Amino acid sequence: MSCLLKYIQEESPKIYTAYSGKKFIYLDLKYWILLRDGRQSNDPVAKQIIEKIEQLHDSGKCIFPISDIVYYEIMKQGDNAKRLSSIALVDKYSEGLAMISAEYQLQIAFGYWLRRLLKTDNLLHPEKRLWSKINLVIGFPGFDRQAEHLSEDLQRDFFDFASKLPLQLTHSNTFMPFEPFKGKDDVRALNEGKEKHKDQNKTFKEMFISELEGFIQKFKTPMNKELFSLFFEKTGKQPTPQEMAGANADDYCKLIIQLFKEDKLTTELPLFKIGPSLFGLMRWNKDRVYKDGNDTMDVLHASNALPNCDYFFTEKELRSMIVQLKLDTSFNCVVESDGKKVLAALNAI
Repeated sequence: MSCLLKYIQEESPKIYTAYSGKKFIYLDLKYWILLRDGRQSNDPVAKQIIEKIEQLHDSGKCIFPISDIVYYEIMKQGDNAKRLSSIALVDKYSEGLAMISAEYQLQIAFGYWLRRLLKTDNLLHPEKRLWSKINLVIGFPGFDRQAEHLSEDLQRDFFDFASKLPLQLTHSNTFMPFEPFKGKDDVRALNEGKEKHKDQNKTFKEMFISELEGFIQKFKTPMNKELFSLFFEKTGKQPTPQEMAGANADDYCKLIIQLFKEDKLTTELPLFKIGPSLFGLMRWNKDRVYKDGNDTMDVLHASNALPNCDYFFTEKELRSMIVQLKLDTSFNCVVESDGKKVLAALNAI
């Protein structure tokens, strides 16, 4: 296990405990922009939402954690003043609280599920192990490389220091010219693939499994890492190259797919439920065309928000898909997109 991931897993239960009395509200970029620009708009609902969010935060009732995906979307803003204003709001309302990336969330959830199968005692639930500070989350793997040759005490001091830095400090007065983040899906390839395979699946369940089979291959690396961690727990030594080659995630991938086919897995591995469900629905809707290149970002927003937060405020289409798939009820997360309904949800807290 990397030194930074080890630090995060040691600190995460303390962070979770510190915030456990609050409601967790995940805002996608739309609502961070509303917080930034809404006071200057003529929309009274937007102004009320801002006032209510400020009240809920300042009273200690709510916290607004972010993810690496929120951060990267904010980094798409080329206007320096608007980007720095967004960062200041993230500092204020998130207090730096962030969930680790989807890859590491999957590793933790897979490890928990695997150890439960093995009837391991005294397991810490994944929801208590995935919280950190945004600088450490976006600092992977750079911080990890910088710290790997330090002593454990110096590693901890380094990570403690980095975790306390506000984003505003690390993004202002930089000497390098800013280049906006430009990551987007290849919409042409997605539309061509959708057309090519449009008759591949006869039911939505088949579509989901088809997506899962491809999706799970993208995450074999964190699954393998967790298998190596389990090997070390059981033997007290690192696996040899031969043992590493023999202990791979392929059999577990097949098992997970079979369990989903038989409806014996539901929310235990959130990323494998949410991602293939949403991507599958995008393909299942024959009239839907990939347009803006942000579908992967949207799916990752949902994968971060639904299993980890009480509320998720997002775009209309994403909310519609989540509700259609009943992912909001499966993960017990209130999902809204309409401003009036968002305000009503906030007023009910």
